[in-house]
Parts: sequence; C-alpha cells; structure tokens
Amino acid sequence: MKTVVLLIICLMVGTASGYYIGAKQNKEVTKTVTVTKELPAKIIYKEPKGIVVSVSISDLENDLSINASHLSSRERKEILEAINATSDVYNISPLILYSIISVESSFRSWITHKQVIINKKKDNAIGLTGILYTWWGKQLTKEKIIETKSDLYTPQINILACGYIFNEMRKLSLLKGTTNKTESALRRYFGGNFKSYSDKIESKIGSIVFKKVYE
Repeated sequence: MKTVVLLIICLMVGTASGYYIGAKQNKEVTKTVTVTKELPAKIIYKEPKGIVVSVSISDLENDLSINASHLSSRERKEILEAINATSDVYNISPLILYSIISVESSFRSWITHKQVIINKKKDNAIGLTGILYTWWGKQLTKEKIIETKSDLYTPQINILACGYIFNEMRKLSLLKGTTNKTESALRRYFGGNFKSYSDKIESKIGSIVFKKVYE
C-alpha cells in the first residue's frame, strides 16, 4: 500500500508561516501530512516533533461529497480513482492533484475555461485541471495520453494529463522566489510565476489538513 508524505512546511511555499500550529518551550511545532490509501486516518501527537496528521483518500472523498454535490457518486469515484492512478504514475501527492482540480474547475469536467492567448493564438483551457491544448497538445499526443483535444473533457484522461504536465514542470529550474520544485511547478502550472495560484492550492490543502487537526 502506497503512502505519500507531504512536508507541508517546505513543500508548497518555502516557508512554514501558514502552517505552524503553535510553539512550545520556544520550539516550533510543525506537522507532517501523510496522504494514505489506508483507513482509518489517525491524528498522533509526538513530542517534540509535533503533530502527524494522516489524510486518507476517504477524507478526500468526504470533502468531494461536500464541495462537489453536483457530481454523482459514480463520478466522484472516477475522479478519486484517476487521482490515485496518476499519483502512482508520476509520484505526485493525491492531495496536490485533488487541490489543483478544486482550484481549476471546482470539479467540473465539462468546463471550458476563459480564453487566453498562447503563442499569439487564442485558446481555452479544458476540463478538471485546466489543460491548454495549444501549449501541451503535441506532447500529450506524443505520450499517447490523448488522441484529440476533446479527450481532455474525460476526467481520467484530463487528470493523467495534469500529472504529466506537473511532472515535466518539476524537472525545470526553480522559479525566482521559490525554494522547492513543487512550489515552482505549481506557479508554472498557472503560467509565469503566479504566487497567488500556489497560495490557492496551499489554502485548499490547509482546509483539508486543519479539518483533521480539529476533529
């Protein structure tokens, strides 16, 4: 059974300011977030290392049922299974993939995003994770992830495409103002160097993590 460990204090923004939950005896208390495919999730307090919070796929399912009531149970299951599969292929935390979907589309696979201009061509990002076909179409086709642009409206294919793109961006040099490849990739994912985008992803992750902390 696979376990993916996220060190939130350094993973997303390079600082721990948004994720410190307190200090004791002048020692910073941090938390390690583990996304697992095993149940049940547990909250364990260890001194002085801090709090370990396990966020399971079941927790993501619960969040999805609350924030994506427009989806059927079958559609929610398909999204979570696609997240799991993509996580395995590209070694990306399910929590990151889940949060990208939440921020990009609010879990609407059919969405066509606002028009943008890429290489002097107008285009619209597509689907759950906001894939720009003009920018990524050739590579996704070469990798046999898609055959046509319309494939990106299929949840499983769209999420797999997101995993491929995110993994490619992790291979690039760090953007200015970032301290790790994950944060840098998230800013690149939106385009340019948008801290506001990685902040939104961090916020979504935080909402899930803190729910577990305060249970």
